[in-house]
Amino acid sequence: MWYNPFLTIKEIKDKRDKSQIFLLGLTALTPAFIYILGRIIWDLVKYQRLLMMTGRVFWVAGGIQTVVLIYLGYWTLQVIKKDKIF
Repeated sequence: MWYNPFLTIKEIKDKRDKSQIFLLGLTALTPAFIYILGRIIWDLVKYQRLLMMTGRVFWVAGGIQTVVLIYLGYWTLQVIKKDKIF
């Protein structure tokens, strides 16, 4: 099976299925939510408080999240441009 993001996003848009659009967005944001929750739990367990400093892991996780959002944004814009809505 081959994944084609253009056709997948176009099909979701054509059906106007808000639950699928919500799931697509949630899928893109879930790694950030998991990292933030994990960071809060780790700081509270290890240091008994939240630390405001960030390290390399934060920047790597942020970079990966940015790449995922740009990828999904690119294909979403391709669908919008193709339908001349833009």
